[in-house]
Amino acid sequence: MKVAVSIGLLGLMVFLVPWSLHEEAVRRMPNVMPEKGPEGVEGFPKANYLYGRRAFLEGRVEAAERYFERAISQNVLYVEAWLRLAEAAMSMDERAFSRRISTMLTEITQKVARWKWDQALLARELGQEGIFTENINLLIRDSRRVNDALWLLETHLDQQTPRVLDRLVPENRETYFRWLMRWRRAEDAVTAWKVLASEQHDDESLRLSFVHFLTGNDHLALARELWMPSADPAGMTNPGFEEPLTRMGFDWRCRDRADEWSIRRTSVRAHSGRKALELRFYGSANSFFSHLYQLVPVSPGVSYQLSYWWKALQISSDKGVYAEVVGHDCRGLNEKGPMVLGSQDWRQVQLNFEVPEDCLAVVIRFRRQKSGRFDNKLSGVLWLDDFVLQPLERS
Repeated sequence: MKVAVSIGLLGLMVFLVPWSLHEEAVRRMPNVMPEKGPEGVEGFPKANYLYGRRAFLEGRVEAAERYFERAISQNVLYVEAWLRLAEAAMSMDERAFSRRISTMLTEITQKVARWKWDQALLARELGQEGIFTENINLLIRDSRRVNDALWLLETHLDQQTPRVLDRLVPENRETYFRWLMRWRRAEDAVTAWKVLASEQHDDESLRLSFVHFLTGNDHLALARELWMPSADPAGMTNPGFEEPLTRMGFDWRCRDRADEWSIRRTSVRAHSGRKALELRFYGSANSFFSHLYQLVPVSPGVSYQLSYWWKALQISSDKGVYAEVVGHDCRGLNEKGPMVLGSQDWRQVQLNFEVPEDCLAVVIRFRRQKSGRFDNKLSGVLWLDDFVLQPLERS
């Protein structure tokens, strides 16, 4: 009995040693491929597939087709080989055969995303619009090659946004909308937004992102239209700093500069409500400051009054902080308010201005010009609260 087992094991070893050497050769493919052909490794589906791919790239299509067929005969579920076989058949004008392969693969890989990109490319070449669109939607849904998938779909449809939206399933349209914004395609993004709005797509963060996008891409009228339903009665966004600053759209935008100043909401000093905004200057530089502002939609030709409350503590040098109102992408408006210096308790400031006829928005900004004096470094603290922007009655 032991002798029989030993002989059996010896025979198995004789078989496995050459097999393991061949398997190692296949594992090194395609980096190392013998020029003479797959002799010795023809029993491995991967080897036949790789030799078929090389033959196809070299223009030996009939040889490639034979290799792919051999790989499939050894592993009927070898999807890559099926795909390449369909390509080879298509190049030999056997499109009906290629379509049958494409349809079969669609049916057996419905829940598998791995090959959807190749399947989409194949379906597009074969004119299988339904299969092409289905695979593109699956790629986007599963967040696989989203940028490539959308570029391919747009190329296929001549970059006609309405047609692209029609091909995409509803859950993928937001992805396309965000993609359009990322590529700064304002007109197409507006088209996509209208479709999302018609589907009652209610996402506050998406609306805010779109308003921010519109304000930076010369679509102030639509940005204002989207913003106004949630606008504050005070005429400005977040006028009392009760909410966190989003730094987007028509909200306050600000930026700190290390070692020179910081801007933050505070509950220690507030004129009313729970919060105010604190600007703290560290006295380390002769600071040029223009880093707190808000873009505000207005009506052309209308006069307004801006009012706000501020409080100061030891604002240094001869150049303090002041508010100014300038036109956004329009000329003829540049109104400056009083400058704050030293220390003062809460005080209201009012600033009147008239909007030019061609102006849809103004920028309300706080600034400080550099000082020409020897003791020119800016230090101190300024608090802001309770902004109101209201139109003035015509006299």
